[in-house]
Amino acid sequence: MIVFAPHLDEERFPAWKYQRGGVIRGQHVQPRDQWTVALVPDLIRWARFREGKPKIPYYLFGHSAGAQFLSRVAAFYPPLDALKIVIANPSTYVLPSTSEAAPYGLGGVFSPAEEEERLKAYLELPITIYLGKNDTGDKNLLKSPTAVRQGATRLERGYFTFNLAKSTALAKGWDLRWRLVVAKGAGHSAKEMLGADTVAEAFSLEDSDMAR
Repeated sequence: MIVFAPHLDEERFPAWKYQRGGVIRGQHVQPRDQWTVALVPDLIRWARFREGKPKIPYYLFGHSAGAQFLSRVAAFYPPLDALKIVIANPSTYVLPSTSEAAPYGLGGVFSPAEEEERLKAYLELPITIYLGKNDTGDKNLLKSPTAVRQGATRLERGYFTFNLAKSTALAKGWDLRWRLVVAKGAGHSAKEMLGADTVAEAFSLEDSDMAR
């Protein structure tokens, strides 16, 4: 396995550009060609070119602030050929909802018809919400009213978002490809999450050639 970890530094990528994907600044939707989430397809192409393998399969993983960014990538600029998108312990999610305004939902960015298409596409992505069972502290936890509506802790917010995805897909008769995986011994630590016994399940490695 080859790991590529892009460095999105705080100076060039403050919270609205990184954690929240550059989609909204203040109350204003930014031009789509300026969204930070739009960098990801270029990074994937670059990594494949560097390795000389234009069709090499890949997984996306983000933890904490990186998971907030990855949630926005999945919702607003999804890479359609990722084997798995693993969103681990973010402070906030993009809820699978068109009534919740972006960047905490899909509302207010797309036309009404496109909102519905985007919501369906979002639910059909191979997303894993990967939670640390012990991630119940509040250090660096976003506590705005919009964030708190998702839950009191990162663990609660993950369950809330996944359950909303399930109920939305069921109500609309759509497929849901999301899964929820909980690492029982892990807290708010990427090292603990990636070292947990559940990591293969989170990445669906047990279903891939890598597991054989």
